[in-house]
Amino acid sequence: MAKQQTFSDKVAKAQSSGLHKCPVCDTPVTHIRVISPTQQGASGGYRFQRRIQAVCKCNSAEVLGN
Repeated sequence: MAKQQTFSDKVAKAQSSGLHKCPVCDTPVTHIRVISPTQQGASGGYRFQRRIQAVCKCNSAEVLGN
């Protein structure tokens, strides 16, 4: 038979599941994908640059532009 999982086991697993906190503002850090257009040199066309950015309370205005 399977081991019964208690509520305290679920809470402990959720807290240790890799939730990172910002060392500056001590809020949870979320990762978002930022897509920005960049212009090609010779052709003049645009290509989209994709990157993963860590966002927390202290840098959300810089990243999101709010």
